[in-house]
Amino acid sequence: MGLDNRLDENSNPLPHDIHDAPHTGDSQDGGYNATVLMLLHVPGDGSNATSISIPRDDYVDLPGCPDQHVKAKPNRPTASPSMPNPNDSPQGGTDKIQREQQTRDPGRAAEIATVRQFRGGVAIDYFTEVTLVAFFQIAQVVQPITVCVNDDTQDNYSGANFHQGQQQVNAE
Repeated sequence: MGLDNRLDENSNPLPHDIHDAPHTGDSQDGGYNATVLMLLHVPGDGSNATSISIPRDDYVDLPGCPDQHVKAKPNRPTASPSMPNPNDSPQGGTDKIQREQQTRDPGRAAEIATVRQFRGGVAIDYFTEVTLVAFFQIAQVVQPITVCVNDDTQDNYSGANFHQGQQQVNAE
């Protein structure tokens, strides 16, 4: 699952050099919405893996809702973590980072249940969450990246300026 947030894995602001590099807006943009949902099957027999993209803009039944009549986009369960009460004191040595992760766990579980139900009950054994900055860091490792676009494309917000055809781009 790819998250559209501009914070680190503990919801702290990113260092300026990392924050500014992808040209994607400030920490108020994004949030915990899952912008990419991929389901990967790796067969135990060593044959080829298969990956499918879960369309985030479809409307699906949300598991656990009464009568299964509540529909939302499949990326909705992670959008609003359950926020802890600021007056609660840490219990059992739970620190800020552990509390942050615990507030997001119900959304993660709901996301997994939603994808499982959407795909007809398929088993999901492992879950990986990638933030925007992690995606950027992965792109830095594998750059240059070959892209091919059908038409000239320009985005004034990010500064992206792609010409029709195949070209090499860097992570930024």
